[in-house]
Amino acid sequence: MWQLFLDYATIIAGLAAAASVFYLAKQIKVTIEQEKVNRSHDFIKRFNDPTFGKMLADAILFLKSLQEEVKVKEFLEKRHENPTWIKMYQTIGICLNFFEEMGELYNRGLLYEELIDDFFSGGSIFYYEKAENYIKLRTEQTGRNHLFKEWQIMNQIFKKKNLIH
Repeated sequence: MWQLFLDYATIIAGLAAAASVFYLAKQIKVTIEQEKVNRSHDFIKRFNDPTFGKMLADAILFLKSLQEEVKVKEFLEKRHENPTWIKMYQTIGICLNFFEEMGELYNRGLLYEELIDDFFSGGSIFYYEKAENYIKLRTEQTGRNHLFKEWQIMNQIFKKKNLIH
């Protein structure tokens, strides 16, 4: 009789432990997903910040004025001689690094993919195309062929998903 009672008690304890592990795993998964959503919303907030918006617009206008390779090379070589160029170099860096940081997290599955896809796919590719010549020459100048690669990879994923309308 006691043996039967102990067997049932062991089974019930095992089921309770399994249920606890299942519940805990489910909570961890929910927490991880919520963290991805929170990180994604942080990028959206940063992107929608008026100060960042102005910086991005200024950077794109400046990069448009440097369409020719010669102009980009001159800017990169002489940026320290001109106070306006120093500030613009910093502004471009902040803007490009925003997308590179997002690409780094996106490519590792650390952002909520659907939210980033919906909000950034078109704009990310647009901004990359505007900065592509600058990135190419900056990469050549520094000899660091990994500059902005995560951003580029993220854009390739966007294109494969056919997210561009």
